Amino acid sequence: MAIADDIRQIIAKTMDLPLDRLAADTKLEDLGAESLDVIEIVYEIEEKYDLNVAFEGDANSATVKIGPRGGPAREVAFATIGDIVNAVQDAVAAKAP
Repeated sequence: MAIADDIRQIIAKTMDLPLDRLAADTKLEDLGAESLDVIEIVYEIEEKYDLNVAFEGDANSATVKIGPRGGPAREVAFATIGDIVNAVQDAVAAKAP
């Protein structure tokens, strides 16, 4: 399964939403995500992809620091589903030898 599909599945499960509501430009804020929802999404992403995601603040926070566990992290946009997919894809690619 592609990373984009995985991310959409994680968000759909966490937010109890149908997949067809989750387009690349959909904002977590518009889905009604609260801080605990975002923390759960971040946790699922960390576990699935063996990443570190430093999320601070509330559900409307627009950025996180993400990178491979034990590796360098970079600050990235984390407001839309597309932002999340891009951040995870980049972090996973950074893990590749």
